[in-house]
Amino acid sequence: MRKTILFSLLFTFLIASLASQTPQLATGLEEFRSGKYDKALLDFREIILDKNLETIHGDAYFWIAQSYLALGQLDDAEKNVDFFMMNYPNHRSYPEAVYQKGRILFLQKEYDQSIQVLYRFLEDFPDNPFRANSYFWIADSLYSLGHFEDARVIFSIVVDNYPSSYRVEAARYRIALLDQKNRELELQKLLKLSNEEYLFALEEFQRRERTYEQAILSYQRKLASFSALSSNEQMQSLAEEIAAKDQQIMELQSQVSLLRNQVNQLISQLSDSGTETLLLDSETGELLDMKTRALKLEQFYLDWLEENMEED
Repeated sequence: MRKTILFSLLFTFLIASLASQTPQLATGLEEFRSGKYDKALLDFREIILDKNLETIHGDAYFWIAQSYLALGQLDDAEKNVDFFMMNYPNHRSYPEAVYQKGRILFLQKEYDQSIQVLYRFLEDFPDNPFRANSYFWIADSLYSLGHFEDARVIFSIVVDNYPSSYRVEAARYRIALLDQKNRELELQKLLKLSNEEYLFALEEFQRRERTYEQAILSYQRKLASFSALSSNEQMQSLAEEIAAKDQQIMELQSQVSLLRNQVNQLISQLSDSGTETLLLDSETGELLDMKTRALKLEQFYLDWLEENMEED
């Protein structure tokens, strides 16, 4: 609303100042202000065709470009603004034409070129009222290119340095979107890291299970050759091996507990942020089953030792 009122006042003043000297231009501007862009184009073109109005040809080309931009005909708008900038570099509307060039490029999704033109505008015209708008379109271009951190910095310039600009609310909204996106990216990184650690631990557990299976075969072979060794030597050897396996089981239990805590923390974080969680219960159950089998193996050999010691 504030922009519309200001725009209307400026146009009224401009039309009034031109009405007595250049009534043709004033008529075109009145049509433009009323939203009759097609009619405004005809008025501005008539000015260009009239050699007696050569002194205002620059104004006509500028407003032809503006009319095409308002109609959404971006290619025609770009051609006319380029022609104006090339032929009327000293015109009072030249700074705005540079700004409009950057804006047209943004609308054409030529984001890199838009950024270059708008930065040139900011450097060449430090006191121009379109500076806040230029920063906004630069930030929006960076956002569209995926440079989210840089975009947030530029949006913050609009909010902090130009609080009266009508672009402030849009800039704040973009900042809120970027902050939300950053939180989602951090959670995704955490999920990926935790999942990789979980899979690594699962593979390690499976590897150790195969080691235990090989140990079973080794114990069976030793039982078969029990008569070849004295019972004391056999018992001591088995006790040492069981102690080693018991230490491995304790370490494995610690890893499982740590892994379970990490998974629970991750699920809690994802639940708080509203992100869909991954269900890992089946894999956790598999790990616990492996641990149980290892503990049963340990108990088997402890029982066997006890029976053999009683016989001795």
